[in-house]
Amino acid sequence: MTNTDLQTTQDFFKDFPFSQEIWYNNYKGPDDNNIFDTFHRLAKATAVIEETPVRTQIEQNYYRIFSEMKFIYGGRIMANLGIKARKATTLFNCFPGGTSVLTQTGYKNIEDLTTNDIVLSHTGRWNKITNIMNRKYIGDIDVYISTTLNKQLRVTPEHPFYQGSEKWIESKNNNVLTFLNNIKNNFINSSIDLCEYFMEEILQGIVKFDDNSIWTINQCIGGNGAQQTMTCAKINRFIEISDDFLYVMGRYIGDGSIFNTSEYDIADKCKNILEKSFGLEINKNMSTNGLLYLRKNNNIISQFLYRSIGRYGYNKHIPTYVWKLTPEKIKNILLGIMDSDGMVDSRGSLLISLANEPLIDEIKILFNCIGLICKKTNTPFNKNNGCKTHRQAYTLRIPFSINREFVKLLTKKYSDNRILMECKNKYSLSYTFFDDCILTKKFIKQKEKYNGLVYNISVENDESYIVEGCIVHNCFIDSVYDRKTKNADSLSNIYKMLHDQAQTLKSEGGYGINFSWLRPRGSYVKGIGGRTPGVLKFMELWDKSSEIITMGAETPISERKKDEKNKIRKGAQMGVLSIWHPEIEDFIVAKQTPNRLTKFNISVGITKNFMSRLEESDEKIIIELKNGESHILKKTEKIDIDGIIMTAEEYKNEKNNVKN
Repeated sequence: MTNTDLQTTQDFFKDFPFSQEIWYNNYKGPDDNNIFDTFHRLAKATAVIEETPVRTQIEQNYYRIFSEMKFIYGGRIMANLGIKARKATTLFNCFPGGTSVLTQTGYKNIEDLTTNDIVLSHTGRWNKITNIMNRKYIGDIDVYISTTLNKQLRVTPEHPFYQGSEKWIESKNNNVLTFLNNIKNNFINSSIDLCEYFMEEILQGIVKFDDNSIWTINQCIGGNGAQQTMTCAKINRFIEISDDFLYVMGRYIGDGSIFNTSEYDIADKCKNILEKSFGLEINKNMSTNGLLYLRKNNNIISQFLYRSIGRYGYNKHIPTYVWKLTPEKIKNILLGIMDSDGMVDSRGSLLISLANEPLIDEIKILFNCIGLICKKTNTPFNKNNGCKTHRQAYTLRIPFSINREFVKLLTKKYSDNRILMECKNKYSLSYTFFDDCILTKKFIKQKEKYNGLVYNISVENDESYIVEGCIVHNCFIDSVYDRKTKNADSLSNIYKMLHDQAQTLKSEGGYGINFSWLRPRGSYVKGIGGRTPGVLKFMELWDKSSEIITMGAETPISERKKDEKNKIRKGAQMGVLSIWHPEIEDFIVAKQTPNRLTKFNISVGITKNFMSRLEESDEKIIIELKNGESHILKKTEKIDIDGIIMTAEEYKNEKNNVKN
């Protein structure tokens, strides 16, 4: 720093030399000669995502509010934002619209997800989505191109990718794609209750049921206008999810028919399974061209198949109940699909080609769940092969080197020994197999420019999800308003949010929360017939939770593990309270009490409405509570909130005013 720069910085901080020292030691960038250079760096990096015509003006606006200290970023952003040599700091890292995310009801575009969706994580467990975020992004994105992906994967450069063994690395430094090779469902639905598929018809009286059966009733008008009630045959209400039943459902998902006369015995097998499952006789028919098919005119069965799987080749999907099964169960539906519509080629590779791309992607992840990796390619149908449709086909190929154990379970017959061929090398050199995942380095990664919305989600417990078939990390954010709960500050919801905070800190993520939704100290709580202790007392729960989860232990009782960390990252938390909250004055000075809220940085949420009313010296400021109570914040002619904040800043060096 030159003498001029030093003098400029000293003039800015004036009577706060401690704040100047903090800036110099922690937040000054390598090219920052004075505090105003820091503000320029932050403003430029913040405005970079904006459209070109307005970017310069927005950068100037940010510089103005930084230099006037109306708003300032938290410490890690101040220290890193806009400095290429340091790890990038972004709002959150995410994916463009159209990116497919695996849910318990199949793949969905990330922009169509809701907090009702459940996604598969890197641990092989299903977890609920807790938050959904989007923002405008302008800049470079990474593009992954690989036959092991559902389609090309686009992502912001800082998004973490799974490396196996609980390790993650940002996309810009990533050189592997990781795929799940197991699914850890800790429960198995032993049966399907068909009533769950006909709730509307049951309410209308069209479908009837008892403890064991389900059937339909229809009112018909016969000759001379005579009315009569037609009752279809009763079938079993509960369908056992047996290995045999899953196999038949797999055959239905495939082409659902048999042409090869050597496989006619399979039709008898499927007929017997369906009769046992549904509890009524199934008809076996032969068409004039030698097509063998099973048929039964029953509304319950046909609607169950339609609602759980779909109809026609281009509309079928994996039924929801399959995603809740164990790998051993999943294997049976895959055997049915591959016996029906798959093949083993002369080189021993296992293949299936379909025009239904969503179904192909779901089959692909099911193979991953049983430990088999697939390559996906696009294959146009041959216009001269007699096919009535010329839709694009999508082919999955499982290499000979890894498919042997599965192929030997197929019942499809071939004239040669391709089913029984042995592979000397168990694994393909293209993949590395671990207990929890499959890794490949065989892909192309490119850069391209992007201008548009990007999306991310936050996932309960495991903090990860699957996009286009591979495993990625999620984003940490918590908001009571995203939960859409009726009783936001009920005890159960408070502890639910505390649980999510613990999960975030356990994963070494930073955590921020606006506490303004909590009722102020002294408010009546009907559920307990008493009064609430208020925001600051509940913040102490978050503070203590952060302390305990990240403290570790000084004296280990066993030998050090290979994957053990030298030090757990300390919990980083930001707590915000609205300027309108009745406890705001106590909140501002809370950290002046030694050892209180030591795991928090705190910020005051200031609104334009408050600032305008603050200038009206003769007006009282009143807070209206949802339960009808009102609270006068100050009875003086003017509230000296700025003075309170400045005192707190001088004491704790926390110059954090969040303005809206």
